Amino acid sequence: LDTFNKIVLTEYNITTTSINEVPAKGKLDKIEFNGKECIIVDYKTGSPEYSTKKELLGPTDDNPKGGNYWRQMVFYKLLLENFYPSSGWIMTAGVFDFIEKNKEGTYQRFTIPIQEHDLAFVKEQIKEVYSSIMNHEFEQGCNDKKCRWCNFAKTYQLGAPLAIDID
Repeated sequence: LDTFNKIVLTEYNITTTSINEVPAKGKLDKIEFNGKECIIVDYKTGSPEYSTKKELLGPTDDNPKGGNYWRQMVFYKLLLENFYPSSGWIMTAGVFDFIEKNKEGTYQRFTIPIQEHDLAFVKEQIKEVYSSIMNHEFEQGCNDKKCRWCNFAKTYQLGAPLAIDID
């Protein structure tokens, strides 16, 4: 507790903004301030061992869209900058703070640095996904054989009634 920043906003709700003319909103767990510079902290439940390193990384050859946690933090930066640009707040990093101890009995925090090219990359992803949603293009998934959504989408036809088996 002694190391925590005391100048913070918690559960900061961003209700209406846009990123590349795409409506966006979200809630930031915590914003820690050092003057106009800030760090966004997102709390994660569950053990950090279950969160793979690839979720924290930007785009790679193996994961060209970037990890989910990385993308989440880049989105938070875009959200904050577009919601309140006159604040002058400068997000310098994002932190994922796990609230359960790891196997060694310590709490883990992972810092995600965000570069300008990361912002452009995620802006383009937001634009593409929004366009697909607006065009009712829901067929494409992640193609992970274990993905519940992809498996559901392969067996369900748009417009067809759902068959529900109740025993």
